[in-house]
Amino acid sequence: TPSKRITVDGIIRTHGVDYSEADDVLVMTDIGDATDANTDGAFQVTQDFAAKLEAVDNGGTLALSDQTRVAGSLTEMGNPIDVAYDHKTKTVFIAEIGNGKVLAFSDALNASGNIAPAVSNDLTSAASIYLYNN
Repeated sequence: TPSKRITVDGIIRTHGVDYSEADDVLVMTDIGDATDANTDGAFQVTQDFAAKLEAVDNGGTLALSDQTRVAGSLTEMGNPIDVAYDHKTKTVFIAEIGNGKVLAFSDALNASGNIAPAVSNDLTSAASIYLYNN
């Protein structure tokens, strides 16, 4: 049984979730509308997550103003199904299944809006990301 349930503002449907204890950063994907697998994906970053989680009442909402959101046509995200955050390089890696790519967004703690990924590699049916020894 969870000790607290919250809503994360701005997320339509999530699939990928990663938490970095080293940076106290939560990263979540937003796969968006089920009918659009190619253009409406996003990810959201919450820095100082432990304090922000503590401040939200049980049943409350983590406000979008407490997060940053990366979304838009330049991101190449439509269905970002998995995410991994590398605390050593401050990079968010995305498995983008809708467009068949692995994407990397550097300087993720300062990234927001409609930005292009630093890396975009084609990988048909990319469905998972794992960072070894992170």
